[in-house]
Amino acid sequence: MQPLVQTSPFLVGTVIALLFAACAVSSDPSADRASAQTADSGALVQHASGFDIEQRDGFWLLTVTRPWLDARSDLQYALVPRQERLGSEEASAAVAAEIPRAATIIRTPVRSIATFSASFLTPLEILDARESWVGHDEPARVYAEWARERVDSGMVTRLGDQTDVDIERLLTLQPDVVMINEYEPDGPVSARLAAAGLPVLVNGDWLETSPLGRAEWIKVFGLLYDRWEQALQRFAQIEQSYSELRGLAADTHARPTVLTNAPYGGVWSVPAGGSYTAQLLRDAGSDYLWDDSPGTGALHLDLEQVFLQARDADVWINPGAWQTLADAARQDPRLTVFEAYRDGRVYNFDRRITAAGGNDYFESGPYRPDLVLADLTRILHPYLLPDHELHYYRRIAR
Repeated sequence: MQPLVQTSPFLVGTVIALLFAACAVSSDPSADRASAQTADSGALVQHASGFDIEQRDGFWLLTVTRPWLDARSDLQYALVPRQERLGSEEASAAVAAEIPRAATIIRTPVRSIATFSASFLTPLEILDARESWVGHDEPARVYAEWARERVDSGMVTRLGDQTDVDIERLLTLQPDVVMINEYEPDGPVSARLAAAGLPVLVNGDWLETSPLGRAEWIKVFGLLYDRWEQALQRFAQIEQSYSELRGLAADTHARPTVLTNAPYGGVWSVPAGGSYTAQLLRDAGSDYLWDDSPGTGALHLDLEQVFLQARDADVWINPGAWQTLADAARQDPRLTVFEAYRDGRVYNFDRRITAAGGNDYFESGPYRPDLVLADLTRILHPYLLPDHELHYYRRIAR
């Protein structure tokens, strides 16, 4: 690697302030509704590729354009104000006449939500909607303190894994919306929940390849909760912070080479060049060793292939469950030959975990890509953010 040089203290201070400053945001629902009603629909979604928002007469139409991998059709949701906000029966009938027949109707503002991904909790926290959270697939495995407090107080019902959802419990809860990620082709889980009469919304955020695109799904939560202005302002903060960090890394000539993940069952899967992780590594100013590979998923390699490509990599990230580097040696002695291992430059995203298995990298990281990028920038270019303490990552001890 090239010698490290000190960057401008003023610029570093600016970035740190952007990362951690808590700016005042509107919490007035009426202001949020007014803003949403006058927004330009064409400018609402700027980074995400998996959803669109369209203003209709009296409601918002949300189109999830990629609800699951290789989806052949869209899913539509009519976000309709509650009757007391619509006013007259005539107004309600006029809205109903405009709703597409295939659209699922969700009444707003949402007062209760059941979730099947821990990452959905972060938008609830950002938008001050914590008290609406009433059900979750595995509540014992959440990380956020506020969420664990609700679980410990009996306010959140365990619903079971998506492969074995307890529909009776969901029907008892009667949440205003059930939000899931659909991982199977043709959406069998959402179809089963909808057949039971539940208002299910398939969130396709996990399919985004842009870190800011995934975080932009907070705007969907903003419309669900009538906190549109709040969602816009918070996303703008995250977007600006991320962009500042990306600019920092872009200005450096050093491009450390990066190796990711570790072998499992004889297969070493690494992110393809068009993937979410590859984009983060590019934005952090790395020379990701599989950056030119096609695809947005993973490449499945053997150890020998990875060894030939990455033996001399400067940094190794996301190796799995290793607590110490000695764990790598026990897993496979050949892993100790990699230069990053010998130099002790191996990092994992398990700094913030719970004994039950909650991991904040997966919980808040998708909606705080600026914090993830700050960690990666600090790992790859320590001189750019000398005062940044790693948030999600830790350096694996020997």
